[in-house]
Amino acid sequence: MKTLKFILASLFSNKRIVDEGSQHPFWVAIIIFLISLVIAVVPMTVSIMSVQGSSLITTTENYALDYSLQKFSIDYLNDQSEAKADVIDDQMVFVNFDEGADISHDGHVTLAVRYLPNENDLGKLLKSIKTSYVIESEETTDNKVSEIPSMLIFGKTNMYLYLYAGNATCTFTESNGEITISNETQAARSQAYNYVDIPENLSSLNSFYSVDSKNTDNILSNWENFFDKAYENPRNHAALVSSFMFLGIDVAIVIILALVLFLLSRTKSSPVKLSFLTALKFDMFATLSPAIIGMIISLFWSAIAYIGFIICFGIRATFLGMKTTSPNNNQPDTVRK
Repeated sequence: MKTLKFILASLFSNKRIVDEGSQHPFWVAIIIFLISLVIAVVPMTVSIMSVQGSSLITTTENYALDYSLQKFSIDYLNDQSEAKADVIDDQMVFVNFDEGADISHDGHVTLAVRYLPNENDLGKLLKSIKTSYVIESEETTDNKVSEIPSMLIFGKTNMYLYLYAGNATCTFTESNGEITISNETQAARSQAYNYVDIPENLSSLNSFYSVDSKNTDNILSNWENFFDKAYENPRNHAALVSSFMFLGIDVAIVIILALVLFLLSRTKSSPVKLSFLTALKFDMFATLSPAIIGMIISLFWSAIAYIGFIICFGIRATFLGMKTTSPNNNQPDTVRK
């Protein structure tokens, strides 16, 4: 009961941590610290897991991507077209699609679709597409200007979507067969996908539109479902890697600030001399409320999800250090182990 009262009091009282923290077992501090770490990474994990693969399609500023995908299914990849696209054993297989497809809207190419079996050539393909739609009226002797369409690249194991605004252009030069892009007016919004665990009903892209039925109502929903499923594995991997990375960062910050507290306590003006382990114990006890506060703030301000705990704990550790080492606390000059 005494330990529970101390834990509850330590949520808001630095004085209780300083006065009583050294009296409680180290394993209690470790448990509090582990709970705090889990709470600290929850906002970031939720933020990553809430992103859907179809977000670039459903966003209000999708630059006609929804129209382009529907037109691609109708004109190039329907159930009766020569081109075939199927996911087989977690890999995309295209047949009769060597030239790719350019989808136009209002006189401009809005989506360039390509199949790239060798994904090591992705950079070359992107450069080729970006410089393929030259605006003749803006061409000079040395420089050429090309419109940049959005791009959907089907690799053998991965899929890449690059979303560009309708007025995106680039300036480039050609010399001895080498293309150099010197300026891009817009940055792409991009996502990467793979074909792991794509369900059978979505494994054939040709099934998204039937020529006989002429029913276009389900084309976009099929594409959205396909993108969502294709993004699940990369998203889960990103969430796992990011969670462990930020867990490591949080642990490092707590240890570093414990070292700072230990060094400050060893100054002549400090009334309390702490061992490093005691300083670390104090910091561990102080992590729970910053983790909770950081999580709550992240619910209303998602931009802080990654660093909410770091900011809140940094503030509390500062005041904890001031409370521990300030001569104004009128504490006897003691060493706490």
